[in-house]
Amino acid sequence: MTAELTETATGRDCVAESTASAKLCYTVLCHEGSHTQSALAAETGLDRKTVQRAVSLLVDCGVVRETVDPTDARQKCYRPITDRC
Repeated sequence: MTAELTETATGRDCVAESTASAKLCYTVLCHEGSHTQSALAAETGLDRKTVQRAVSLLVDCGVVRETVDPTDARQKCYRPITDRC
């Protein structure tokens, strides 16, 4: 097994053990692509603080990457690290 597959499997295990809100945010990101926290909150119906905790957990799990929003440098965008979610 390659290092990339091991990291992906470990990340997926981390998501599987996460909160329901983190799983929901991860699912939205996997199916719809990059979102800001505001967009995730609107899409999922979760409050912003819950989304903030969820994406922080996903970044810590290594399954989501945080980047600067190209349309507004004050915001961050979140997207899955791999296209195979």
